[in-house]
Amino acid sequence: MNHQPYGVHIALTKYPLGQETEYIENIRSLYTSYGKKIEEYLNSKEHGLDNASYLKHLYSPKVFHLFSHFDAAFVSVIDNYKFTQRVFEPRCRTKDGEPEPIKNVSYQIISGSLLGKKKVPTIDKFLDKPNRFVKIVQLKITNGLVIGNGNKIFESSVVTVETVLETYGISDYILIDSFNWSELVLIASHEDPNVLTNSLLCIRKLKLKELEGFSEIVENSLYGKWSLENIQEAHVFNDTHSYLGVDFTTFSENSFKKDIKFESTVEWQVKPGHFPQFCNETSKQLHSGEIHSRYGKARFKYGKTDFVVEEIKPNNLSSNQEIFTMIRNNSNLRNHIRKIKTKPVFKFQSDLIKQYNKERKQEFLGPCQTEDYLEKYKVDVEKKAAIYLRKLNVSRNVRKKVRKVIYNYNQGIQDPILYIYYIDLYHLLESFVEMLKSKSAVITQGIEEGSIKKTAFIEENSAQEWHEVLKTKFIEDIINDHVEVFEEALQSRLLNNYNFEDLNEFSLDINSANTSILSSMDAIIKHCARCFRDSYASGLVTRINDTETVSNSISVNYNIDHLICPPLVFATLIKEILNNEMSQFFKQNESLFDTLNKKWLKISENDFGALERMIIEKQHFGYFEVDVKKYLVTYFENQDLYVFWHWTYLLQNTSMQSALGCLDEYNFLREHFRLLLIAYGMKFDGDNHPSKMTCPIPELKTFWDRHHKRLCSIVERFVKEDEFETWLSNLKDQVMTNLYFIDSKKDETSMIPHLKEVKYQSLKTWVFEFIWNGKNEVMPNLTVKEFHKRFMDILYEDKHPERDTNFNKIKSISVISYYCLHYVYYKFSGKPRMLRRDYTTGEPIKHFLHSDTWFIDSFGGFFVNCPEERKDFNHFCNVVLNMIWSYGVYLKSDQL
Repeated sequence: MNHQPYGVHIALTKYPLGQETEYIENIRSLYTSYGKKIEEYLNSKEHGLDNASYLKHLYSPKVFHLFSHFDAAFVSVIDNYKFTQRVFEPRCRTKDGEPEPIKNVSYQIISGSLLGKKKVPTIDKFLDKPNRFVKIVQLKITNGLVIGNGNKIFESSVVTVETVLETYGISDYILIDSFNWSELVLIASHEDPNVLTNSLLCIRKLKLKELEGFSEIVENSLYGKWSLENIQEAHVFNDTHSYLGVDFTTFSENSFKKDIKFESTVEWQVKPGHFPQFCNETSKQLHSGEIHSRYGKARFKYGKTDFVVEEIKPNNLSSNQEIFTMIRNNSNLRNHIRKIKTKPVFKFQSDLIKQYNKERKQEFLGPCQTEDYLEKYKVDVEKKAAIYLRKLNVSRNVRKKVRKVIYNYNQGIQDPILYIYYIDLYHLLESFVEMLKSKSAVITQGIEEGSIKKTAFIEENSAQEWHEVLKTKFIEDIINDHVEVFEEALQSRLLNNYNFEDLNEFSLDINSANTSILSSMDAIIKHCARCFRDSYASGLVTRINDTETVSNSISVNYNIDHLICPPLVFATLIKEILNNEMSQFFKQNESLFDTLNKKWLKISENDFGALERMIIEKQHFGYFEVDVKKYLVTYFENQDLYVFWHWTYLLQNTSMQSALGCLDEYNFLREHFRLLLIAYGMKFDGDNHPSKMTCPIPELKTFWDRHHKRLCSIVERFVKEDEFETWLSNLKDQVMTNLYFIDSKKDETSMIPHLKEVKYQSLKTWVFEFIWNGKNEVMPNLTVKEFHKRFMDILYEDKHPERDTNFNKIKSISVISYYCLHYVYYKFSGKPRMLRRDYTTGEPIKHFLHSDTWFIDSFGGFFVNCPEERKDFNHFCNVVLNMIWSYGVYLKSDQL
């Protein structure tokens, strides 16, 4: 799949009545001002590049008038997905020198990566063509074909769609690898709207047997797993969501071709009791002259809109345009209506009628309803859960929430369009019910035995007071935590789906839904968890949460900007999984941590003051357990890479910073302690030996000079303690053991000890050989495009004997992760650099931008100020996000 180094931003929006032109210009300024900011900080002169040519078509939207619930579509090429998460709010306009706000409007954002094509015009030429009709179609590939296939069905679908468009003579189109609920977005342009409509009808009819290599797709698919009959007759797309529009300038200036037939209905949302006044205002124009001859009388209808007028003498698009002109020019009329909605109507052409009549006589040969097979994935635990909740004395209000959670899941898992996203929640509900069962069992046992054992009920919360644990509120807090995770995880997966046409972007965390990326990342995280958890059905679920990004016992949390920047996700993937086990670490090693903490305080007594010693608390030894496993499984003992990413992730994490935009002393001391503990414990050497380490950035020089040598002296003595050395050896052994048993039941009596190390080394070697052909070089030999092709070839290679083992799946995930981390490491030449911002304005300081092209941004993520590097980074993200999606849906077959 040929991904271009750009993204596409599509904004569907309503007009504020009477302010259409002003609104369009205001929205344009949201794009252009962002583009100008980029241009202001681009460092192109030093690299011999031209800013103007790079930015010519970036953040310069083409505007289309839509005939739908939404009135307009803004389509723009972008080079940074952070732009898609900006609030789409028009600025105030000025009228006679006085600011006047734009009226309230609703909007939805669709975003994705631009797919490359060989024979059709580039996107800039496509967007520049005036006087054209356009269709925007969201294409949802049938879930039963997507699961287990990923890119194989995606690429075949793209090729077939392009063939259909070519058949209808449509050469001006773009295809987008969508991040939202649909996999593919098509934007096609043509002079005749009937051609666009007929090609859409043809796309909707595509069957699996029409795709290249469909037999292999069937074998890999969920339909193949279910052994459905007549799978080849299944339709490729099980839902399409389409919008028809026309160039906005053409519409506003009424410069249509006069021979275009266009029939429509116009629906009006009239304020209650205002219909007589509405009739008075419209009678002057609707019941006389040109408009009256084309539209019939208004009829009342049930629903959100109240009245509808139908075009009875379709002539051309001018009649519809005159309706909007009338509203724009008549302020009195606008006082009586809230919204209008236009729906175009097309008649079947004769050749399509013959084709449909022929198919009506044929017996339907497609597979049976998939909902019948999805029944078994329902969670039939409502009665059991009700019994457990009553036994635990849980309030009626909380019990209702639990019932609604189960109901919502069971409804969604049978939705043929969205069940691929509900799969993510299956294990969460299973573990939730198991938790209720175990808690109620303790109550039952206590009643029978006359007392309740403290340890049996507290479980992971050993710090909780016993009298507090027995309170109903404690149990309800645990239940509400599960309900909240379910609600947020579900909302982020359903945002802006096919049911939400009339809804605005209401999420506080998300402005552009990235449903498919989130869901696939969830599948990848679940499989990575197998390296560290004995039970796969752990209830772990991935969600978007900008408020609290630290993971807990049931969820892995990412903010939306990190999710669409793969290196930042993979830098902490293992850490976030293990954060879920932190309370268990403390419980299992409580006495050990107490011992280690006492030894630490004793060793540091003469070197640190009381305040500094208190900063390093005993729970930080639990973080060491996370760091060791992360060092072994994410970084594969690459010292340079580990040190670089330790500081890089930390410096862009705003939760670790002071208001001045850099690490505060408390966090520096704590995080540097963690790094030195790993460096001494894992025996870093060369420039990475603590005695030879240098301050990562000038901004930390004061803290470094104050603490580094003293910390080194203390940590070096501390890691030589017998208890620490034994613990470290056990941690490394845990990683090897879990990898050894990843495809079998854990039974250490059957384990061949030396093979544990062999299996880990085979994973490490495979990753290196895949990327560097066995040479641990500074930069991968493979380009990102070559890396993508090689990965997909191996993934779908039928002769691969063990491709479906858990160990091989971990290998595949590891190679994506390692490639991403090394990509950024290479761009920085292994040395972190901070973007320096003005303390008063928050703007980047231009003087410091001439030295390099990549910087760590204290606001989060990276700042890249070179056009070619921006293109390269965006291309990298597009390709890796596609790999994440493809491999994630490939793994989902294990969850069903």
